[in-house]
Amino acid sequence: MINGLKCESLPMISSEKGSVIKILQSDGNFFTKFGEAYLSTVKKNQIKGWKKHTKMTCNLVVITGEIEFIIHDFRDEDSTILESKNFILNQEEYKKLTIPPNLWFAFRGVKKKNIVLNITDIIHDDAEVLGKDIDCDIFPSFR
Repeated sequence: MINGLKCESLPMISSEKGSVIKILQSDGNFFTKFGEAYLSTVKKNQIKGWKKHTKMTCNLVVITGEIEFIIHDFRDEDSTILESKNFILNQEEYKKLTIPPNLWFAFRGVKKKNIVLNITDIIHDDAEVLGKDIDCDIFPSFR
């Protein structure tokens, strides 16, 4: 597993009227601080990425649909350099994907309607995020 990358099942409290799914708690293992929360949509077979946050930690949960994520480690100082990891997140089996700073990632919509919730530890700042074309030769791509 790539150092710092985490994928964990989310606790679900079910009742006859519906469910409560806990996503992030301030006393949890992976919580640092709250920056912002936002939703992002991605259409079926469309890819968003590549991006790398230099300061932000992303906590990603798929709210609707199914999304495939690919994460790649180019951190020179890390023992997991050049490792890649794929995850598929959906509503049937709720999981939270925590991506620490300095990992490149992209994601692809699998179903017709796909929405991901991102709870971050800092407010978005264009100066701390890098982006690359999805077809850039130095990155693996979705096949």
